Amino acid sequence: MIDKVKMKPAAIHYVYEQSSVWRIAICRIAVCLALMFSFSATSCELLIKVASSYQWPPYIFKSNGKLVGVEIEILDSILSKTPFCREFVEMPSSSRGFEELKNKRVDMLIGASFHPDRKLFSQFSTSYRYEKMVIFAQEKTSLHPSIIDNQEYLQQLNVKNNIIAINQGSVYGDNFNKFLGRYKGSIINTRLARQRFDLLKKDRIDYVVEDELTGIYLLAYKNYSNDIINTKMVVNFDSIYYMLRLELMSDAQLDVFNQAIKDSDLTIKQIIKKYSSSY
Repeated sequence: MIDKVKMKPAAIHYVYEQSSVWRIAICRIAVCLALMFSFSATSCELLIKVASSYQWPPYIFKSNGKLVGVEIEILDSILSKTPFCREFVEMPSSSRGFEELKNKRVDMLIGASFHPDRKLFSQFSTSYRYEKMVIFAQEKTSLHPSIIDNQEYLQQLNVKNNIIAINQGSVYGDNFNKFLGRYKGSIINTRLARQRFDLLKKDRIDYVVEDELTGIYLLAYKNYSNDIINTKMVVNFDSIYYMLRLELMSDAQLDVFNQAIKDSDLTIKQIIKKYSSSY
């Protein structure tokens, strides 16, 4: 330790001057490091405009003015492993989202099934989850797993006066599409799942083909449980992807995004399980 009492005034001044220089240098280094870490935490190499309906529970919906849901949590988990960030753009329907993507006004559609025609105006990510489309019916229906084999349900549906509601723009698979081509009854398209369930509850239609998790959510939260059942008859089981605007990402960026999807696999399964067990 320096004995200040025995030091000359000039020496004391020199020691304090050197000490001040070091303090200033250390402060400057600390500020630079803070700025570097701040930049790396908040920088965004690519802003992705994500198009979706905000009325798609439990995948995307508003709670207390904030967007929440399965797809929100999954995408945020994936993007946290990339230098990319997102901005959601509300769409009135999935078909409108396709048009916006075609015209390059948005960058991404979520929850998309693969179809060759869609590759004409987009590129697909690697698959990040699965979708199970099942039939929901009135409580009084005879279409029930204990009565009819899952492979024969289409025969029972194919009745002249039956009315089936589906979502416009959804993909239901080749088998169901072939069935619709020879269907004796009527098909109606609606934009929202709750619209289809309302029609079913009011006995205006006979069946709804719906994503199973969406249907389970509605049965639990929208007072349909006394009138509607999940027949568990599977219409289609398909891989789900992100549809990306052509030229949105370079090959290297797409590799980063796809790797982030793979690295998020366990988290994605946990998110889906959390929502599935909540209803």
